[in-house]
Amino acid sequence: MPDGRFCVLLEIILAVTMAMQWPPTIEQWRPLIENAARREQIDPALIAAIIHWESGGQADAIRYESSVGASSIGLMQIVDFEWRGLERGQLMDPAYNIGYGARLLATIRRMAGGDMRLALAAYNCGFEGARTNNCGRWGGYVYADKVLATCAEFGGCRRPLRQLSEYFVQ
Repeated sequence: MPDGRFCVLLEIILAVTMAMQWPPTIEQWRPLIENAARREQIDPALIAAIIHWESGGQADAIRYESSVGASSIGLMQIVDFEWRGLERGQLMDPAYNIGYGARLLATIRRMAGGDMRLALAAYNCGFEGARTNNCGRWGGYVYADKVLATCAEFGGCRRPLRQLSEYFVQ
């Protein structure tokens, strides 16, 4: 039977291997995703999962949201409300879109008290929609659960490992 050190090393190898398995449509944005993730202290696989579900990795994705009278734009499908003062051209730029989306998610996460599931539901349909479960059939917590599951498939969204030294102390 393998000892604890072997299991830890195997877990690390699997985590690194799984982290490399993003679809090509998402993989092309990895440097931008990792930069934004580092800046906002968000798991890069979580940002990749949001992009996967929001735009499928298509930087030029635009979807009109009749419920709010605005469009969702770019990789992270940022809604271009007039009060945000954003231009469509800015949101079409992949670096800007990913950076803005990551900042937005980090802000929502703080507002949600660190509850990432609530933060993702609110990212999708706002806090009021998440609170009242008024996000449509596929929005809110259903969306959050899909994103978290995809994040895990992309090798992220796991509880942090304890320090390696804890495993090797005899």
